[in-house]
Amino acid sequence: MTVNVAVPHAAAAPPAFDLDPHAHVIASDAEAIAVAKGLAAEFAVDAAKRDRERILPAAELDRFSKSGLWGVTVPKAYGGAGVSFATLGRVDGFDQDEGAGQSEEGGEVSRRLLTA
Repeated sequence: MTVNVAVPHAAAAPPAFDLDPHAHVIASDAEAIAVAKGLAAEFAVDAAKRDRERILPAAELDRFSKSGLWGVTVPKAYGGAGVSFATLGRVDGFDQDEGAGQSEEGGEVSRRLLTA
């Protein structure tokens, strides 16, 4: 019987995160869509490699955090973007609906980041 077991990689330096608390504040639904579309395309480029080599996407998480997309559901009265639910659905679906990250490895870009 053959058992497939992932071989542990040599311990690399832990990923460094940029903990700068100043993120961009998205001002409109249109900006949220544009930012999400751009990030989805950018993140899809090396997604398969990151998945295959089990690389924590520290740089991508930093870019996502600074983009303002974490705040798209926060009401404008509290400093967020306050985008509509329709826009939130589009932002969450760019990896599938807009052509970025169509591969199995590169798919579900925003979903992975939001649930990591």
